Amino acid sequence: MPFRTWLLLALAVSAAVVLGVAGGPVPIAFGDVLRALLGDGDATQVAIVHGLRLPRVALGLTVGAGLAASGTALQATLRNPLAEPYLLGVSGGAAAGAVAAVTVGLGSALLLPLAAFAGAALAVVVVLLVARAVSGHADPRVLLMAGVVVGAFCTALIMVALATAPENTVRGALWWMMGSLGDAQWRSLRWVAAYVALGIVLLLWWARDIDVLALGDEAAASLGLPVERVTRRVYLAASLLAAATVAGAGLIGFVGLIVPAIARAFGPRNTRATLGAAVLAGAALVVLADLAARLLLRPAELPLGAVTALIGVAVVPMAPARRAMIRFEAVRIAYPRSAAPAVDRVSLEAPRGRVTAVVGPNGSGKSTLVRALLGRLPLSAGALTLDGAALAGMDRRAIATRMAVVTQREEPVFPLAVRDYVALGRHPHGGPFAGRTPDDRAAIATAIAGAGIEAFLDRDTDALSGGEWQRVRIARALAQGGEALVLDEPTTFLDIAHEMAVFELCDALARGGQAVLLVSHQLNLVARFADHIVLLHHGRVAASGAPAEVMRGEVLERVYEWPLVVSRDPAVGAPVLVPLRNRGSR
Repeated sequence: MPFRTWLLLALAVSAAVVLGVAGGPVPIAFGDVLRALLGDGDATQVAIVHGLRLPRVALGLTVGAGLAASGTALQATLRNPLAEPYLLGVSGGAAAGAVAAVTVGLGSALLLPLAAFAGAALAVVVVLLVARAVSGHADPRVLLMAGVVVGAFCTALIMVALATAPENTVRGALWWMMGSLGDAQWRSLRWVAAYVALGIVLLLWWARDIDVLALGDEAAASLGLPVERVTRRVYLAASLLAAATVAGAGLIGFVGLIVPAIARAFGPRNTRATLGAAVLAGAALVVLADLAARLLLRPAELPLGAVTALIGVAVVPMAPARRAMIRFEAVRIAYPRSAAPAVDRVSLEAPRGRVTAVVGPNGSGKSTLVRALLGRLPLSAGALTLDGAALAGMDRRAIATRMAVVTQREEPVFPLAVRDYVALGRHPHGGPFAGRTPDDRAAIATAIAGAGIEAFLDRDTDALSGGEWQRVRIARALAQGGEALVLDEPTTFLDIAHEMAVFELCDALARGGQAVLLVSHQLNLVARFADHIVLLHHGRVAASGAPAEVMRGEVLERVYEWPLVVSRDPAVGAPVLVPLRNRGSR
């Protein structure tokens, strides 16, 4: 990310700290806050600042950073933007462990986070076991459902444990379960901060592994990553963070859900940068939410968990996860001296978070659409937009920072070292004499791992096979980054394993929030991985919709002018096309 983005986040945290110390039922002027911090001024204000508000703000910073880091790691690992400690049952397990510790008299500042961690770790184990029992593997969607069930079960256990507790204990426990920073003390804060710092350091240390894991289990395994072991490590680190925050402030939901989305909006291109942005954004959010909890009904105080839940409910519907990134609206494109248009009144869109595939026979207009995206062909009619802005009015470098394209053909006149060729993908992000930034190096490393080209980094481009060259070109596009990836016949020359790896990669990128527009002749793989298919015929849309709607025998046989049948793959349930012998052959 650019330095100015980090500076903006740091300023946001600083402003939240100042407001959190100055604001409250008893407001304190900024000048008096400064004097109180130095030990001067009114004795009452000094006591409020040092004894109440500073530890409260420090705990808010710690809790926000921990929840944001935990949610970021879980979303990347599960490849699901809805994953967070609260929904996966981790926070509920931590709360159950903490309540059990308090019930048996082990509620010290040192032991309470450990008991909460034990409960969170047990909840993770149960969620994984339930998911595997239902689907046979750790399916992200099943994990979320299992997490909700385990979280509800943990809440029931807490209610049972409190059923016979004294009235004051029950009242305090219920307030704690709704989330609060009101009991912040420097002594307990030190232990919470230590556990949170340990969890964040572990996630930063494993950030490269998480980048690879986000490509999907099969792609990660093909790159030599021990998927199960790394997944367990990330879960445990995320559980440690959730447990520490629960021990310090109770149950606070939605922070781990919305903050990673906010952090990704700043444009980080790898897990390490996303974690850093999320830690800062989460710290500021919780401090400001706590300030709102103290001010909205003063002198009464709202539960912090209720405020963060209200923020989450307001923010989640605003997330642009499905907004069209690339849109063709009634586009007409004609080549010079051509009697008929190559593309006529074609409308399609590629939204974020989905794989959109364009298929059709040779000459149906698929690559023409890609050339229009590159500005190589003018539109005779219609509109072409990128994230709502007309493509024709945008600077090409600005377009390249947001959309990467792998064309059908590319033939360099002079050979380049593969490593240098992949680095060319960062060209739109720097000036003519700019050196490589840490973001550049991280993006290049992630791209190399994602395309699986480590074995021939030191070779020249003219020493590659057709399949190797295709993978190197994909790596360059991945290094380019952006919110959209366009691939024109990306599996040309690739064997079965690498074809699958490319489609798995497209799926992982889409689940991570990118818009993927794929042109391909591999109909069976498209039917398996695409969310939406657009079938072109003679430059027009012949069919459009979900794979099951487009992959119909009568439609495909008419378009491809060849006898075929469409059945269902018994292994994965996707439609599968089987070409038949020509009716005139024997």
